[in-house]
Amino acid sequence: GGGVELVITDIRMAGMDGIELLGRIKGDPRVEVLRGDLSDTAVEELARMLEGCEHAYYLVHAMESAGSDYAEQDRLWARRFAEAAAQAGVRRIVYVGGVAPSGRPSRHLESRLRTGEILRGGEVSTIELDAA
Repeated sequence: GGGVELVITDIRMAGMDGIELLGRIKGDPRVEVLRGDLSDTAVEELARMLEGCEHAYYLVHAMESAGSDYAEQDRLWARRFAEAAAQAGVRRIVYVGGVAPSGRPSRHLESRLRTGEILRGGEVSTIELDAA
């Protein structure tokens, strides 16, 4: 109890973007808002940002921000984040993925599933919640 938690979010989300989310939570005295960019922030700097965090909520998806290369970007960001979380001593990552279909997944869902595999395959214990 009482540990630090971190939410990693994308700037563009359905229904509410990351900037709006930050605006809603940054007035809370229990919340410290740090801004970074998974596409160009070094793993060591991400690890410094994660220091002291017990749990990190990974709510990132590159679909709109990376164009047609979003699947590659998702994998890169997940590897970078998993490495930084391990360096910082994060105890658990919580990731919202997607439900694996019985047939072939769409390109978008395939990217979500691979991101979950990368995070779960890292050194930090990861819980993946499947969003339908």
